[in-house]
Amino acid sequence: MPKYTYECKKCKNLFSCHHSISELLENCEECGTKESLIRKPSSFSVQKQKEERKYIGDTVKKAIEEFKSDLDDEKKSLREHMWSSDD
Repeated sequence: MPKYTYECKKCKNLFSCHHSISELLENCEECGTKESLIRKPSSFSVQKQKEERKYIGDTVKKAIEEFKSDLDDEKKSLREHMWSSDD
């Protein structure tokens, strides 16, 4: 049997279940609302599109920016440090 994904219009509960193609669920078991379910396309295509896309390049750029900031802070700290002959 195929797997279908449903979402309740009222409580936004998202769930999947297996049933025949001719069957259609209408009532939400979570909130009890009648005729509130919407059959969604397969879950992998619906949920993944809503997520923000992340690229490796963006992660690398962020890491480089954070490293530069840390390096600048360390340089400033070293400049302000009083050096003695023992150091």
